[in-house]
Amino acid sequence: LDCRVVIPSCHIGEEWDPTMLSSFLDDFDRAQGKPANGYDVVGYSRGGRGAYRLAAANPGRIRTLAVIAAKEMPEVVPRISSLPVFICHGISDERAPVDGARHMNDSLRSTGCNSTLSIVEGDHFIVADVLSDGFVFRWQRDAI
Repeated sequence: LDCRVVIPSCHIGEEWDPTMLSSFLDDFDRAQGKPANGYDVVGYSRGGRGAYRLAAANPGRIRTLAVIAAKEMPEVVPRISSLPVFICHGISDERAPVDGARHMNDSLRSTGCNSTLSIVEGDHFIVADVLSDGFVFRWQRDAI
């Protein structure tokens, strides 16, 4: 893939701050140039919730949003419904039960959002398999 990958981190027990991430993207835009069509954001687990928050705070900067094994965030649905959203979840996830992913997808789709749900074999720790099989990236290319 021809892309830049940025993986921000936060301390255990903390949640992502979209203001801080937006400020980081401002700095990144100045240093590397602003992407012509926006950012493709992928988040896993707590990072998935951060991705939801980032997209809700900056929907105009985001081209696609892919979330893996994250708890649902119904409060962001109205702000991200204009974006293509991919939700991937393990059927046996006990940390973030799959019903939350189903509910999030249904809520998005009820707004007319182009949301796709993929339920895969596995538990909460599916991220390596999901990313290595390439489906997320094929979805992103098809969504744009």
